[in-house]
Amino acid sequence: MDSEILINVTRDEIRVGLLEGGQVVEFYVERKRDASLVGNIYKGKVVKILPGMQSAFIDIGLEKAAFLYVTDIHAGMEEFAPFLDEEEKVNSLDIITKRTRPEMTIEDLIQEGQEILVQVSKDPIGSKGARVTSYVTIPGRYLVLMPNVEHIGISRRILDEEERTRLKTIVETIKPKGYGLIIRTASEGSCENDLKKDLEFLLLLWENVQKKKDRVSAPTLLYSDLDLIFRSVRDLMVQDVKRLVVDSVEEYERINGETREKAKILSQKRKETALKLSQRIEEELATLGMQNTKFSVEITPLENLDESGMDQIEFLISPNPGEDLRPLARIASGGELSRVMLAFNHLFTREGKIATLVFDEVDAGIGGATAQVVGQKLYEISRHYQTICITHLPQIACFGEHHYSIKKKVENIISEAEKFALESKYPSFDESYFEE
Repeated sequence: MDSEILINVTRDEIRVGLLEGGQVVEFYVERKRDASLVGNIYKGKVVKILPGMQSAFIDIGLEKAAFLYVTDIHAGMEEFAPFLDEEEKVNSLDIITKRTRPEMTIEDLIQEGQEILVQVSKDPIGSKGARVTSYVTIPGRYLVLMPNVEHIGISRRILDEEERTRLKTIVETIKPKGYGLIIRTASEGSCENDLKKDLEFLLLLWENVQKKKDRVSAPTLLYSDLDLIFRSVRDLMVQDVKRLVVDSVEEYERINGETREKAKILSQKRKETALKLSQRIEEELATLGMQNTKFSVEITPLENLDESGMDQIEFLISPNPGEDLRPLARIASGGELSRVMLAFNHLFTREGKIATLVFDEVDAGIGGATAQVVGQKLYEISRHYQTICITHLPQIACFGEHHYSIKKKVENIISEAEKFALESKYPSFDESYFEE
């Protein structure tokens, strides 16, 4: 179902609504005079310990000292997870593991005058200062990073059990030791590379917080989360959102400017990667019987942004010596296209979301040792994707696990195809072939 985000900006407050099918499904308000401090990370100083209340006052540089309960120093996941992101409330988390710690008094954990890193979990209310926790979490688009907590959680808004299992498996693989991660709803359908990039960004943020903490004295603000508008763009702009409407020219320009800055960074990274990719693809094609082929990635800047950034990207190819580079989609034969796709998929095995790959005419114009290399690459890809290959060459067919003969016939001026399963007379392919 298509969605849209509406942002209303007034003198006193900002309101954000997420609509699905014309109905409001999420609604957020932030008053400008009471801009939320939740998520901010400070280097604070313990100014007073209250043994009777098992709590302490922490100076974080605000008008009123922040309040730290002993349970916020060694709380379980259920207690501190809800303070960081509306989406990751206790009732929307599936706790996989829990971190336990022996009961200790506040005097055992901190001392007056001690400098401590804390994060705001609740805003100040009336005469009360902010509530803080020593457990830090940093939200990204797909993940929430939790330093020093061995934990994995997943949003229960992801309902499909197969998808939940897939995401948990990926996160268990990429999670660094000594960190916890919460898988956010926006991660549904994302690939391993998306999650890795988000994790790398969060780890870099945390590294910067640590470096700044070592350079400054308390009280100091070390990290501030995005405001409501940018949090909404980050968290709510998922694939099915078709439109974002904001009724403030100033905020529109701010969003547009920040988006363009991000697009410029992406464009620069693409240009750097394009040179390496072109070289790697040419090396792959050389092993596939296309030794003299030149390949290039052309990146042309666009005036307007779209969902992929500010670039128009086109693959160029020159299959024969002396020919100019021309668009791959217009000049390559079916066999050349299949081998280019084979080269791409061999390079990026396990990086995509595609479940099935089909190769037709991948054997056009090749034979002998080159055909065997093509078969070997297809086999390596088939270990990660369902792979279907139409071929006439035994050097390629021998790598398949299942074989079918397809015949075409014409009856009553209508062409029909028939498929026959072939029984193998030979033992199954042995993977030790590659180990030598």
